[in-house]
Amino acid sequence: MNAVRYIVYDAETRSTRSLKHYGSHIYTCDPSTDVWCVSYCLVTGGIRGPISTWLPTDPVPAEILAAAADPETLIVAFNDAFERQVEQRILGPRYGWPIFPLERRRCAQAVALSHALPASLDAVAAALKLLVRKTPEGKRAMKALAAPRKSRQEEDPSQIYWHDTPERLATLYEYNRLDVEITAEIIATLGLIPPNEQSIWQLDAAINERGICCDVSLLDAALNVAEEASADLAGKLAALTDGEITTPGQTQRILRWLARHGCALPDVQKATLIEALKRQDLAPPVKQLLTLRLDGAHAAVDKLITLRRWTGDDQRVRHCYRYHGAMPGRFTSVGAQMQNLKKPGTEDVGGAIDAVRNGSLAYMRQYERPLEIVGDITRGLITAAPGHRLFIADLSGIESRGLAWLCNEQGKLDEWREFDRTGDPQREPYYRFGVEELRLDTNIARKIGKTCDLAFGYQGGVGVWRRLAPPEDSTPDQKVHRKNPSCCCGAGQEQNAEKAKSCSFLEKLALASRGSPPCSWKTLPARCTRVCALSVRRSTATARSIPSSTSWNVQPASCMTTVRNKNSTSSTACWRRPRPPGRTRRCLPNCCRCRTTDAIPRSISPHSSAGRERLKRLASSWRRWRGKIRC
Repeated sequence: MNAVRYIVYDAETRSTRSLKHYGSHIYTCDPSTDVWCVSYCLVTGGIRGPISTWLPTDPVPAEILAAAADPETLIVAFNDAFERQVEQRILGPRYGWPIFPLERRRCAQAVALSHALPASLDAVAAALKLLVRKTPEGKRAMKALAAPRKSRQEEDPSQIYWHDTPERLATLYEYNRLDVEITAEIIATLGLIPPNEQSIWQLDAAINERGICCDVSLLDAALNVAEEASADLAGKLAALTDGEITTPGQTQRILRWLARHGCALPDVQKATLIEALKRQDLAPPVKQLLTLRLDGAHAAVDKLITLRRWTGDDQRVRHCYRYHGAMPGRFTSVGAQMQNLKKPGTEDVGGAIDAVRNGSLAYMRQYERPLEIVGDITRGLITAAPGHRLFIADLSGIESRGLAWLCNEQGKLDEWREFDRTGDPQREPYYRFGVEELRLDTNIARKIGKTCDLAFGYQGGVGVWRRLAPPEDSTPDQKVHRKNPSCCCGAGQEQNAEKAKSCSFLEKLALASRGSPPCSWKTLPARCTRVCALSVRRSTATARSIPSSTSWNVQPASCMTTVRNKNSTSSTACWRRPRPPGRTRRCLPNCCRCRTTDAIPRSISPHSSAGRERLKRLASSWRRWRGKIRC
């Protein structure tokens, strides 16, 4: 890292378009988008040079031209995808800046995400406890200068005006320089992503730049049907409730109206409403309101508006994927959410697409719920470009297989091998779990079985299962846990597996804080307990750099955040920090992102009444913490 020479830079922009609503591609392609300033610095041999600021009235900086001419000099930015588009569409064509090739670009945001840190620059600085941070004044100036202001009475309303006072601009320039300094500190602290990951990041950048082809004609027809249906529903709701409720999304107003009319409900989710409609004592207006809510509550339809905004003139959606967006390393989707398109509920998807393509609500009256059909065709909006074919592939049970392998759960691995050998859908572990263990109907056994299997694998417990199970489910806690003892208690705790088959969830918390490491991890200290299967890949290098005599803490949760250990030069997971001297051995994780401490003393016994009561309180606080913190 000390031998690397690179430029760190950051641009501040303005536009009549909203970056959040339209995405970076539409934003940078808009003619009104321009730059206020660009700050940069040169880092050579680990030594950072002075930070300079370029303005549009200045010539191209000599340092930038020299860096472009040197093939060994890299260019580094936080969220390089955005800065790269600004460079290609604004800085280069309008101001003569050189265009750096993708092979020489590095992304500080990708570095942070690969360390399970946030995607926000200031949040990363907070997590790493950097001395330099963004200022509130700078944030306010940036937001004020990012969008135009309204024209005054004496000004031409057809022109674009900005909040460009000298004071705001000076604050923005300083804010821009701080961004560069923070980015340079992040790289100095974390380094760059390794070459093998850099190639994956480059592939992700190329895929994002190429974009996804979208059937715009079908999308526009779906939006037209959704608009007509939403207006029709709004009119019916207003007429039914005397104007108190005007849209299906006004959930609190709907709950209050239903309560006043003898139908108090905890929520207005689909399963709750369907169950409520089975009641025989409901008044006709109540039934009508419940039906209207079911007809209009379809989140998939709302995504169509975002998808249309993100679609360019060439009918492609670009830069909607994020490298290493999830802590395990999985790619995520931003904006249009292309990874979360609704699975169709209708069997005749082709017929639904043909019906929606008419773009008329009157034609859609053949369906009971037109908006639901509109949501069912969202996956059909993704299409191949003219002259191309679209292939779809998926890895069979990859999450379940990977977790079983990490947890040394040979029984589940044998089930997957049998399924691969026979190809029989009824031998798939998901299906078998739903039928054999939960006694579910064969039509829903696989879906619910998969939900349960993955919930356990990602450190879920009874609370998660209760939220995901069908409303009529009454499976006992012990039966829910019995199938996945390793994943529930912590990966690889073989000697506790037999006991875990019959213990309750509260007892499992105690087992998780007492268990021993798997025999395959000889490099770990003797007192280290493997709890999070997803964190295994981050552990070996850290364990080798810590003395074997160190006492370790254990957090029974799936946190994979990293913090700096004062006794080591490597980053260590928050649940693997050494026990402070003189303190009782406890599960004391101090997460650099959530700064939350969870304590489960190993001395608590689940076999005494006092111990069970303490574990109940700890389990309750643990569930609340896991629900609020995403780290």
